[in-house]
Amino acid sequence: MIDNCILDEQIFDHYVYQKEHLLLAVPKSYSVNTRLQEYQIPIETIHDGSFLSPEVLSVH
Repeated sequence: MIDNCILDEQIFDHYVYQKEHLLLAVPKSYSVNTRLQEYQIPIETIHDGSFLSPEVLSVH
């Protein structure tokens, strides 16, 4: 079984199969852009993969 939730460890063994990096794109006009401005990632950073650097903040 592949799942993205935590299951009862007394019943199931678990192993990391793969990690994902999800990016959310929203229209510029959305108010959330103002509130979360420090988390915005320039398109160049996405293209070159440097958004995966620990210095780039992620939204919790």
